[in-house]
Amino acid sequence: GRDCYVAAQLVGEKGFVTGIDMTDEQLAVANKYLESFTKDVCKYSKPNMRFIKGEIENLSAAGIPDDSQDLVISNCVINLSPDKAAVLREVYRVL
Repeated sequence: GRDCYVAAQLVGEKGFVTGIDMTDEQLAVANKYLESFTKDVCKYSKPNMRFIKGEIENLSAAGIPDDSQDLVISNCVINLSPDKAAVLREVYRVL
């Protein structure tokens, strides 16, 4: 989630960031300060990021459409995936 918070500042109020995690615990941590961060720190009128449950090997199951992302950031996730080819196919698909 921390990378998403940084990216949310970089893309600005008109940009949008989607974070994905496969665990409810990490999603809860990521969502904990989403509203206050975007409102109080970034001074945005509404949040410009969201966090959804999913796996990097199957982003379509998480509802990420083809050609919908401009950038994909993975912080210590691809190396843990048992199917790196699937990860790269999905990243290519959403870019």
